[in-house]
Amino acid sequence: MSRSLPRGLLVGLLCVGVSVFWRCEYGQVVSAQVSSVGTVKASPPTFVDLLANRRCRQTLSLFAKIPPRKGSRLLRQRMNMEVASQLAMCGHWHMLFASFLPLTRQQGRDILNTLESSGLPVEDAFFRWLRRRRYWQIAEQRPSLSYWQEHQLDAISAREILSWLAQKKQPRRFCPQMMKLSLTSTSRVRRQVLRFVVEVKCPHLLQLVRRQLSHNNIDNRIQACSLLGKLGNEHDVVYLQKMVVHDRAYVQRGTKLSFPVKRVCRDAFLALKKRLRD
Repeated sequence: MSRSLPRGLLVGLLCVGVSVFWRCEYGQVVSAQVSSVGTVKASPPTFVDLLANRRCRQTLSLFAKIPPRKGSRLLRQRMNMEVASQLAMCGHWHMLFASFLPLTRQQGRDILNTLESSGLPVEDAFFRWLRRRRYWQIAEQRPSLSYWQEHQLDAISAREILSWLAQKKQPRRFCPQMMKLSLTSTSRVRRQVLRFVVEVKCPHLLQLVRRQLSHNNIDNRIQACSLLGKLGNEHDVVYLQKMVVHDRAYVQRGTKLSFPVKRVCRDAFLALKKRLRD
């Protein structure tokens, strides 16, 4: 008499195991199919969906357990073309873009060029990331990182990717999106956007810079005055003169008050008048 289990029992146990594995591990993976009537019907996930979801979870686990003090070093070790492709395929663009912090500029550009050549929408994902203000997931989970540091991480990543966009063919095609981002993004990211706009010489540049003069953020007004002093025309002399007279932003250090916006706008006003006179 054979001691092996009946074939039917083995098949039943195998089916139960696969079913439990399917539900527990990937129960949330559902692909939607839209019928001709317009209703959405849920269909069970395919084997390719299951494998892709598992790889996404494995990739995320590489980043989720990184200690705060060792973040840059470990990211430099773990970020490679394979991990970058997996993050892009899984739709975790915010983690991919933020992972450019420890990389050199050339390494980051090589990754972006490779992803773009494989057909992934790198440009659209980047602008969508900035519009939604999707900050680095790791930074949000670190209680030691302050609000300022999170925005600083965002700005550094934006600077590197914007420098990549500026080197592409016809970079002025990004100008309309940059104009919108200059009004909606955070102050540190907005500074990088304005640098891009100046570098590629977008049309309506002066109009965009003048708009920053009425912004609540002091840094934006300082940057706008500085840019108008270098790029402005005879009309901007009036704008700068009004800023020197009417801007009341001050910084108090002990018993002394300083007016940083007035100081920069005054220097820009004098520099612009000298440039126009010469």
